[in-house]
Amino acid sequence: MSRKEGLSIWRARGSEEWQVSVDEITNHLDALEVPYSVAVVLRPAHGKRPRQAGFSVQVEWDRLDSLVRWVPSLRVLMDAVEESPGAE
Repeated sequence: MSRKEGLSIWRARGSEEWQVSVDEITNHLDALEVPYSVAVVLRPAHGKRPRQAGFSVQVEWDRLDSLVRWVPSLRVLMDAVEESPGAE
């Protein structure tokens, strides 16, 4: 998590067998009334890992407070980012 980006959850296309799907994540965020966006992402190849297509669910930094109500421990991480030397 970085201050600029907020919270970003990436899922590879077809990873629903072993990870919570993008649909399930967004359904939860909708139910909790947390604003988010979804982007199609193509990750570049890295080492032996080939390029991967997937989706990124993003909650902007300025909207994270709406998620803290449901995940209070997120506040600790947000405070750490705020206090870090490179925080904007």
